[in-house]
Amino acid sequence: MQEKNVVSPGQILSEMMKAKGWTQVDLAAILEKPQNSISQIITGKKAVTPETAISLAQAFGNSPEYWIQLEGESSSRLSLNSSTRLATVSNTIWAIVRMAG
Repeated sequence: MQEKNVVSPGQILSEMMKAKGWTQVDLAAILEKPQNSISQIITGKKAVTPETAISLAQAFGNSPEYWIQLEGESSSRLSLNSSTRLATVSNTIWAIVRMAG
C-alpha cells in the first residue's frame, strides 16, 4: 500500500502567500497576529488553531475547515511517524538486550 504524501499547513500557507505576493509581515498585518506566529505555523512549530483557521479562510477565500483538515492530517501523520520510530527503537533495544543476555 502506498502512503499518501501529507503536506503541512505551513507549506500550503507559504505557497498561498507567494501566490498573492504576501510576506509573513503582510499576512501578520492582515490577520492582526504577530509575525512570529505566522513564522511558527510555516515552520511547523505552531498548529493552526480554529481561530487562526477562520482568519486564514477569510484572508485566502477558502474555508476554516480546509485549514483544520490540513492540520489534522499533518498532526496524524506526525503521530504515526513518531509511533513508528518509537516501535523501531524499542525493537532494536530488545534485540540488543536478547543478544547480550
